[in-house]
Amino acid sequence: METKLSRALAARWRCWLAALLLGAVACLALPPFAMTALLVPVFVGLGPLLAACRGPAGAFALGWMFGLGHFVAGLYWVGTAFSVAGVAPAVYDATQLATGAPKGGYDGDGGPAL
Repeated sequence: METKLSRALAARWRCWLAALLLGAVACLALPPFAMTALLVPVFVGLGPLLAACRGPAGAFALGWMFGLGHFVAGLYWVGTAFSVAGVAPAVYDATQLATGAPKGGYDGDGGPAL
């Protein structure tokens, strides 16, 4: 038996999922993909979702989900930032000192030993 509340919750979850996916797609505008033209349909798609929100709290939750999708999809940048020559060795050595991890598995030029 479907009630008004269950229909409202299902619609809210669909909006949040759509915002999450739009945030992830917006991440493709960042390098190395640099598909900045994708930002137009992303923000055009976000408009009706925001218009359907009931009040500031709903808009905040929708924006939060968009940002979460954008952040999670953009986490690959953390690995990219640490793989830059000169940064990774310092981070690796600091991590070794902090955790007491044994040496090994690192070739010294910013990448793992293969």
